[in-house]
Amino acid sequence: TEQVSDELRGKIESSEPSLQVEFVGILSDLIGDLTSSPAPIEIRLFSEDKNTLHETAHAVEESIKKVPGVVDTNSGVVISGAAVTFKINPEAAARFGVSPNDIANTVTIAMSGDASSSILEKGKLIAVRVLVPNSERTSLSQLKALAIRSQTGQLFRLEQVADISVDNGQTEIERDGLRQSVGITARITGRDMGSTIADIRKRLAKDVKLPPGMTLEYGGLYKEQQASFRELSFSLMLAVALVFLVLLVEFRSFAHPVAIVSGAVLALGGVLFGLYITNSTLNVVSLMGMIMVIGIVAKNGILMLDAVEEHIAKGDSLKNALVLSGRRRIRPVLMTSLAAILGMLPLALAIGAGAELLQPLAIAVIGGLAVALLFSLIFTPTVYYIQKR
Repeated sequence: TEQVSDELRGKIESSEPSLQVEFVGILSDLIGDLTSSPAPIEIRLFSEDKNTLHETAHAVEESIKKVPGVVDTNSGVVISGAAVTFKINPEAAARFGVSPNDIANTVTIAMSGDASSSILEKGKLIAVRVLVPNSERTSLSQLKALAIRSQTGQLFRLEQVADISVDNGQTEIERDGLRQSVGITARITGRDMGSTIADIRKRLAKDVKLPPGMTLEYGGLYKEQQASFRELSFSLMLAVALVFLVLLVEFRSFAHPVAIVSGAVLALGGVLFGLYITNSTLNVVSLMGMIMVIGIVAKNGILMLDAVEEHIAKGDSLKNALVLSGRRRIRPVLMTSLAAILGMLPLALAIGAGAELLQPLAIAVIGGLAVALLFSLIFTPTVYYIQKR
């Protein structure tokens, strides 16, 4: 769980500050592998100056570590393994009567071996590889003392014809859109993404000054959620518009769709109130719950106003028709809303494995329908009465 991960992370960081650890859930990690899900936080830097890019990446990582709730940070700078570099001096090689190619071949055979012969074993030819023992090539001094034989049979040390040095490794170059970049990643614990990103922006503005020519972009799961949020917000507005148009065609009057849609839209206040009192966030999942609330509340409003039209057709006055339809439709409206609320209750209480993923949706639906009971029975008929009187 998140609490166990936080406790382990604190103990490891206090005992081994230089050790970098990352805690991921089995389910979330598996889903991330299958769907190529990015890290929750990704800050991508772009610059053509590799050294400046990597220095700034480390500065950004140290800065976001100070933000509460940000854990498992990674600068994104990957250094390849160390290597030994041989730079042959052609003039020195010529004095010993060997060519640079002869020296390179000797070093290659000593390090990697050479299949100089073969033996026949049970009808199969097995290559015999000759190379210098590992114990004789484990240090730089041993490599410098590697014996090279000239064409005249003279032996000399490798360091006499070549400069030998250890290269600590080069940083890997990553490009995004043909631009050299590096991505600083992190995870979030105990906080929502929106407020965490806002604090990261403030912290970076205070701690890190980007060099000339360097740009910064926010990516990762935050970027994907922002795109999904915009798409679902558009879907929510489109759902309201389509409900209004369908009601307008069905009732052939503006009074009915205005009364029904206004009640449905105001019921979204119950969604926000439910999320607020449960300390949940307005995210993609809760937006899906909003769309569900629009449909259910609109259906309840249709039940109410359809009964009103029936009573008016029988000769009842508008006020009397509203009262009678309220008495007639209160039971089906309550049954519909309570069935949906009780069905969502286990999810809202996060009962069962994986219920946390859909918990905001259930809270949004329950909050919206609880308020919609009042709007369906009182607000929608009132708006309809004001327009028709």
